[in-house]
Amino acid sequence: MSYYVSRQNYYYSQDKVVEIACGGLDYAGCDMLVRRYKGEGEYTDPREAVDNAIAVLRQWQKDSPEDNPKLAYGHSLGMGLEFEPSELDEVLAWGKKEWESLDKCDRCGEVIEEEVKLYDCDMKFCSEKCAYEYADEAYLEMLKYEYLEADYE
Repeated sequence: MSYYVSRQNYYYSQDKVVEIACGGLDYAGCDMLVRRYKGEGEYTDPREAVDNAIAVLRQWQKDSPEDNPKLAYGHSLGMGLEFEPSELDEVLAWGKKEWESLDKCDRCGEVIEEEVKLYDCDMKFCSEKCAYEYADEAYLEMLKYEYLEADYE
């Protein structure tokens, strides 16, 4: 899953928010403002998205305090919903909880964007590279034990 950080000027509520949208750019609010600050964009790590959203929020508050921007997060399911503004500690906790819920590679621990599996193996991998490296390591380990067993016969 990806997360998109953007500045929004919500039409209905007139709230100015830094939004973290689950699902990436396609799921960001339709009231998006033009990119202005470093940190606006797409992330695979929700904690990184939260950190960058906070940085964008602080910069926006500094540049335009009259806008009184807030922080919001959520999943619009592609429907262009306005997210409810949230407190900083709630957004930080959400980022950590979201990270823990993501599928991670059984070999390297990276977030799995597109799962790769090996035949006859229950493990999940983030890439073909990780899957093949695991297979190579497992094969070498198997050969090592076969070699040791042959010495004892």
